Amino acid sequence: MASTSGSGTKPKTRKDNEVWLIGPTAHALTALAQKTKEDEKQGMNPPFSSSSESEEQVNSSASECSPKKSKPGKPRAKNIMSPVLAKALDRTKISDRDAVHLIAAAAQTSGHNVEDIAVNRKTIRQSRMKLRVQSFKSAKEQFILNLDPTILLVVHWDGKLLPETAGGKETYDRLPIIVSYEENEQLLNVSKLPNGTVVPIFWQTNAGYCKAQKKLKTMKVVNDVAERGVALIQDYIHVITKDEEQRQFLLQVVSDHRKNFPNSLKRTVIEALKKNDLCC
Repeated sequence: MASTSGSGTKPKTRKDNEVWLIGPTAHALTALAQKTKEDEKQGMNPPFSSSSESEEQVNSSASECSPKKSKPGKPRAKNIMSPVLAKALDRTKISDRDAVHLIAAAAQTSGHNVEDIAVNRKTIRQSRMKLRVQSFKSAKEQFILNLDPTILLVVHWDGKLLPETAGGKETYDRLPIIVSYEENEQLLNVSKLPNGTVVPIFWQTNAGYCKAQKKLKTMKVVNDVAERGVALIQDYIHVITKDEEQRQFLLQVVSDHRKNFPNSLKRTVIEALKKNDLCC
């Protein structure tokens, strides 16, 4: 039985299934309940939401943390630029922009999907520049490898004043240097000279002239080879590239391609491709 207090009021009795809390825990829960009622009156979310809302929050958090599955991308476009194709484009003076239209049309006509091929100006330009260097080095190595030291070489050169750019006023003396032996010719270099002319009266004071005069006792004048070198420069000096280094590679590549493909007959082209292991 519950005892009565001195004031005459009856003490509270605990009902069934009722829990009484005392101490700090009771104060904390009372404050939390009061705060919850105030938040509900102001239209705010209670600190403890329903189970369904909690599940939604957990699911949304899990979906944000889980990695997203990336969609399979398209296969990388194939670069079809080859050494023989790059040489053919250089010889025929096809610019990078024109090569886009030419390659795309040829690919479509051959039954290829143009979207699967890297046909854009940047890719074509970079590939052609890279292949020019490779072709130049390969031609140089083959020339040295196949050269018979017992065969006499004839050096040909002839200068030509040409403008630096198409329609420009500044001119440079271009000096193609070619060697010939038996029935072969090889372009060695196309020098760019700021001034290739000197008054003959000053030749004896030129160190290079005096040195060459001691080594060269006899010289045979053969103009047709040198003239072909000059014609090559005139034809390709202002096409495809303005970079001087690439221009040197271009002239070498065109000269080598002309040597391997002397004409455009089908039989000649097939034989040249087979000879250079370029035919599939």
